[in-house]
Amino acid sequence: MSQWSPNVACTDENLSVNGIYQELKLPSLGRCIFTVTPIHGPTAAIFNVTSTDTGGIKFVRSEVEVYDSKPKKTNITSEAVHDIDTQFGEDGLKNIAKLLKGLANEDENEKTVKFLKDKAVDFGSVEISEPMSPDFTWREISWKTQQCILEMNSKKIRTYNAFVVLPYKYASAIMSVFADLRNSDLADSTSLYVGTSGLTDWFINPDSTDENCYVGLRDIKGTGKGCAVFSPYTNEITSALDPETGSTTMFIWNRFAITISPIHTTDNPMLVKFSVMESKISAISNKDIEEVVG
Repeated sequence: MSQWSPNVACTDENLSVNGIYQELKLPSLGRCIFTVTPIHGPTAAIFNVTSTDTGGIKFVRSEVEVYDSKPKKTNITSEAVHDIDTQFGEDGLKNIAKLLKGLANEDENEKTVKFLKDKAVDFGSVEISEPMSPDFTWREISWKTQQCILEMNSKKIRTYNAFVVLPYKYASAIMSVFADLRNSDLADSTSLYVGTSGLTDWFINPDSTDENCYVGLRDIKGTGKGCAVFSPYTNEITSALDPETGSTTMFIWNRFAITISPIHTTDNPMLVKFSVMESKISAISNKDIEEVVG
């Protein structure tokens, strides 16, 4: 057993997995569509300026509220990490790190979708005349999306960079249109990315039950023009003794915040949503015409 003692120490393996975990480019939906700004203290706020009805300027702010987080037990023990490391080396540790990153992203995606539902201003619906046609689906959802972006910039031009979060049901049609337009950098970093049209990036909603389309203004480099800010606080792997089993088990510790822009208002929004309706009048097929004529 002495020959294995240097490798059995769980600290080394956990630190190795955590290092790979931190380097992985597998961002959640929130990290893709919102401005990412780390929090450097226990409290924070987002500041901006906006014009008043009298022509003046005023400061506005939104308090950053960090989501409560409890360490997420993974059931991966130090013994399991040691065995995988011994048999597969760094390739095995990379697979573990990807699984752990996926678990962390699930929580971030869930809170991101809820944030979109709660904060987006309702912009009605769009009707798809031929839901079975990818071209019609793309054209009509794209038209409504651009209408939303122009409306959000009608009172004051902020930015035409934007994102769309598509419902699962219509994502396949949009993806087929973007078959030759995928941006390799974004496509490699997240599986939720669909494609880019002009200044608009398209993503898939990870919640398959949500049927809304969400459109928001986007500002990757700053907090002034984007609709919301994603603030990572702590995201790392830790190990602790599981009192139930007595084994050293790996836990994910992930704290973050999503804050709406202080200049987002109901009558002058920066984040909107619309539903998609399918036309009940379907096209008459050749067979139907023959039956009528006959």
